[in-house]
Amino acid sequence: MNSRINTSSSTSSTKWWVIGGIVLTLWLCVGIYAWLHLQQVEQANDWYTKGRDYYKHNHLASALELVNKALDVEETVPYLSLKYDILNHQGKEYETKEVLKTLIEKEPNNDVWYMELGGVERYGNYTEQAIELYKKAIELNPNNVDNKYALATAYYENRQYEKTIEIYTSFIQANPTWFQPVEQYVALLNNTEQYDKALAVLADAKPYHDQSYMYYFKLAGTYDHKNDNDLAVKHYRKSLELHPMKNSIAARRIFEITGKHVPPELENMSSKRIPYTKTRNLMIVEGRFNDTPGKFLVDTGASLAVVFKDKAKDFNIKPLSATSRISTANGLATAQLCTTNIGLGPYTIVNTPCAILPRPPQSKFDGIIGNDTFQAFRMEVDSNHQQIILSR
Repeated sequence: MNSRINTSSSTSSTKWWVIGGIVLTLWLCVGIYAWLHLQQVEQANDWYTKGRDYYKHNHLASALELVNKALDVEETVPYLSLKYDILNHQGKEYETKEVLKTLIEKEPNNDVWYMELGGVERYGNYTEQAIELYKKAIELNPNNVDNKYALATAYYENRQYEKTIEIYTSFIQANPTWFQPVEQYVALLNNTEQYDKALAVLADAKPYHDQSYMYYFKLAGTYDHKNDNDLAVKHYRKSLELHPMKNSIAARRIFEITGKHVPPELENMSSKRIPYTKTRNLMIVEGRFNDTPGKFLVDTGASLAVVFKDKAKDFNIKPLSATSRISTANGLATAQLCTTNIGLGPYTIVNTPCAILPRPPQSKFDGIIGNDTFQAFRMEVDSNHQQIILSR
């Protein structure tokens, strides 16, 4: 009987040892798996960090390769978000939409992903889908102005003008000092030829925006649409008085309507006056070729500056190997090409193309300054004071 008891006890002990061994093995396996997974997660995070750096430096293919490797390990929102940014930057519409749909599945209450997907759909001309996505974004975050603006834009592109106006009007009523909805509303009215209504909207906005150059620019644009040139010019000018600007639409429209430039100060330009003398209806100015003073004919009909052959050495101008047939007062001539730095008053125009030609008979000047030199400026001639006005 004792032998049977001992045998049973030995069997039971062996069984527990086996179970213990299995448990220990499983625990070790789990631990090894967790350690390996942790290593993979750390590696994925490293790929993500490097991918983000590549993206910042516009190395998009390398960035996408790394973020895809990270996503193979773990599909996290930051990794997906970076992949979206890269694909969107590359203009890959289908792949971008798929990533955004995955982000929406992961964060169904984040209005940002609906907003972004709406933008992709809108740029793909799927305006109806965009509208529904923007509505969902507004439902999730009704205080986000960007979502409402996006919806207004989508309504406008879908020719649902009344709904667009409803949103713009709500913006203006909520914050009358905010000009952007006024600007968009007026643009819509002008585009649909409702000019009087646009003027009425602007009149209501004037107490809040009377010192805004954009207010007067939009007012001028509305009168311009109406072909009321006098009021258009008046308000374009007012916009420039409030905010002088180079190469502005306002200054260009004033010139197109009136044929006159606005004063340089309204275009944020500095002006210098260069005296000239008149000889047989020719304008002669004192200038510089390569810092050497000389007298030069101003000829805006000449495509290139010209230095006369007998003065090239004085001006330290060396001919290039190239030649060209150019038009002169005496017809076509073969000229040796060169470059020079042309100085007029305080200005110097470097590396200006020029041509070396024989001196015309009885010329009292050392070369010609042509049209290419004056392209860097706005040029006007004050004949009363015999001055060339250069502005830039």
